[in-house]
Amino acid sequence: MKNFKNMKKYKYNLKTLSPIILSPRSSKAFYRFLDYEEKDYEYNIIYPFYQYGEYDTFDAKTINRYIPGSSIKGALTSGLNDERNSLDFFIDDILIGKSNYLEVISLNKSQYFNLSENSNVIPKIKPFFDGTVGFESLKAGIELEGELRFAGDISEILNKNSAKDRCQNDIIRLEKYKENIKKPKDYNSNKDSQEAYDTLISQISEIKKYIELFCEDNSDIILLGGYKGLVRSLNNSKDLEGAIFATANNVPFGFVKIVKIEEVNDNEKCI
Repeated sequence: MKNFKNMKKYKYNLKTLSPIILSPRSSKAFYRFLDYEEKDYEYNIIYPFYQYGEYDTFDAKTINRYIPGSSIKGALTSGLNDERNSLDFFIDDILIGKSNYLEVISLNKSQYFNLSENSNVIPKIKPFFDGTVGFESLKAGIELEGELRFAGDISEILNKNSAKDRCQNDIIRLEKYKENIKKPKDYNSNKDSQEAYDTLISQISEIKKYIELFCEDNSDIILLGGYKGLVRSLNNSKDLEGAIFATANNVPFGFVKIVKIEEVNDNEKCI
């Protein structure tokens, strides 16, 4: 049980720098023809953002969404490893409500990057499940306010955040992919091979550019939600292979900036 007696109360503002996907996929999915009209969405399946309440149909205007406090806590304490479980740290959910802050989007995912050098298959970044699956996503550029309680100096948590290290790991891996991708001549060169190669190099460079941009100020950045890829989900993972997830415009998911955080007076009794 958490000890609230000596906790300080903080208010903070966060701003999404790239799309955020927070979807409890195991518990709920909405299906075309059954849960929404064919004309409303181009996807066969839609995984919703975290939502308050149960809904029989997918209607973006009526669903109350929220960011779980546990997700924010996990992102803030990502650099602490085993220490995080012993912290006196409590974070409220952030209510998003019935807003236009969300949209349903498809994902791009890397394919065939881990094949052997002898393979004739060209690696590519292509629509996840051929673009038939949609994910409700919090848009980039959205600013929200939240509250947390912590029995200490919150700057200590921010300074230990591992976002920059994880981003550096991802950049190293992206560069490795660029170096190891075989030139079109290695595939019995043809026009399609050259176009695929040029497109792939461009996509990887674009993703890398965004990661570098987002993590310039590492003390204020956290990585939130799913589809960040394993390298940005685990510590000490420079040699880890895994998928790259991005939007159709090659923007990686999950980057959030803590715009402001400050201690506030709290005369109310914590419960």
